Amino acid sequence: MSSEVYSVRLRLSTGEQDVTTTDEHFGAVVCVRANNNTDSTENIASITDTTTGLDVMGNATTADITAGSSAQYEQTEMGGTAVAGKLKLTLDSDAGTGTFDAYVYIAP
Repeated sequence: MSSEVYSVRLRLSTGEQDVTTTDEHFGAVVCVRANNNTDSTENIASITDTTTGLDVMGNATTADITAGSSAQYEQTEMGGTAVAGKLKLTLDSDAGTGTFDAYVYIAP
């Protein structure tokens, strides 16, 4: 059986605190990469599977991501999480001026 990893981009713009995908996604979460292109420090509160309510960030310890920086969370630190529905990204506070992108890499 062959499967390819694909990514789902969750983008927040100025003043937004959460966003939900329109499509459902299914599979093992391999990695999460966050790019903070805002003018302020941001922190991921959760990336939730809206069907089950589980936080796909799992056991990962999130930290502040300074403006213009990025962070990456590996499958081993998240604890082997999976998704079976829509994804919802929530930050600790409203995004500053610019965009905040979180890429969730999924192996179907």
